Amino acid sequence: MRNGFRLIAVVLLILGPLTARGQRMDRGIDLTSQPCFVKKGTWMIGGGASYMLHNNNDSRLLVVNGINSTGYTLSVSPAFCYMLKDNKGVGMRIGYRRNMFKLDSAKVNFEDIDLSLNNFHKISHAFEIQGIGRYYIPVGQLKRLGLFNELQLSYSYGQGKVMDGHGNKINASYETSNALGINVCPGFMAFITDKLAIDPKGRVHTFCCAVPGAWHVMGVTQAAGLSLKWFRDNFCMAEKEAAALMGEDPYNLMNKQAAQSPIGANKLLYAPYLMGERTPHLDADCRGMFFGLSAMHTRRDLLRAVMEGVTYSLKDCLNVLAEMGVAPETMLACGGGGKSPLWRQMLADVFQMPVATTVNTEGPALGVAILAGVGAGLYASVPEACRAMIHVNPAQNPIAENVPQYEKVYALYTKLYQANKGLYKELAKL
Repeated sequence: MRNGFRLIAVVLLILGPLTARGQRMDRGIDLTSQPCFVKKGTWMIGGGASYMLHNNNDSRLLVVNGINSTGYTLSVSPAFCYMLKDNKGVGMRIGYRRNMFKLDSAKVNFEDIDLSLNNFHKISHAFEIQGIGRYYIPVGQLKRLGLFNELQLSYSYGQGKVMDGHGNKINASYETSNALGINVCPGFMAFITDKLAIDPKGRVHTFCCAVPGAWHVMGVTQAAGLSLKWFRDNFCMAEKEAAALMGEDPYNLMNKQAAQSPIGANKLLYAPYLMGERTPHLDADCRGMFFGLSAMHTRRDLLRAVMEGVTYSLKDCLNVLAEMGVAPETMLACGGGGKSPLWRQMLADVFQMPVATTVNTEGPALGVAILAGVGAGLYASVPEACRAMIHVNPAQNPIAENVPQYEKVYALYTKLYQANKGLYKELAKL
């Protein structure tokens, strides 16, 4: 180990965007005191905005055909947070969403039902306000990682109306909605560095770390676990029904099928760009795809290709970090995807490093329990609570004979984006 210290990568394969963070220290870490990630009195300002258009021309959805419609969705959500104490902050996020849907024509044909819809549109508005409480914490026994938890208390109000083509309100078409919500949002994936490292190309993001004198370097795969969830919800109905009858998790059945396909999924590759991409391709226009699909492929091949494609995307993140001098030696896999022995083995083989998991798989709930224990006085500090409550399972090691097989497939995978970059831009303009 360089300088006598281990470098650890943490991966969350959750059903959504994947984030990677970390740090490396060139000195021992005193976990008896509270590390400072963000100092008291700091303002943190951010937010998001999006505008999406759609245009359906003679489309079909289930029993509805001949759909001709247009519309748009506009969303803005500015946010701010003020650190009342070191690592502890409160703030607010305000959101507005406007949706317009105009239906020129559509036909419904189902058994004895024959209905035509013509010339109406729907406009809806939604307003949301969130109170934010954020707390930065170390991972615990790993000692060199930091995560954060954000508690969100939200209230939203929405209204909408359906009108005919002349803008006249249709009777009994006005609607309103009210909703209250509580969300717990944890951090994602971590690497560790002892010095400030910034990628000039903007492929990864650098932040202050929860441990003083250290930095997080974060890479993001937008649709990691989301890729497998998308495949499950759209192409694995039989597995979902069988799992329900057996009292089984459908992902377990999907893992068994994927394990029957060889490394490389019989020459089938998957690009996990379902929501554009951030690392290493900062490109909102790129899209997911299966490359090499042929008549010989089965669902098990597609399943394995999805899992391998996400793994290769994470390898892309590691390669960028390697260019910056950040070289992890161990990986900790968390979240839903981390429960899959097959997926963990893929990660170990492709990353060529051991992959471990935490004993407690409910990361957000555990984080809340840790903070509650400190707040109630059961533990003197968050590091002490982490040492007592966070435990790691034995790691899976790379299988030597698998490594060169994955390297051949990954070499081809790295060419997919560049080969299709121009086509993504053309597709976005359609």
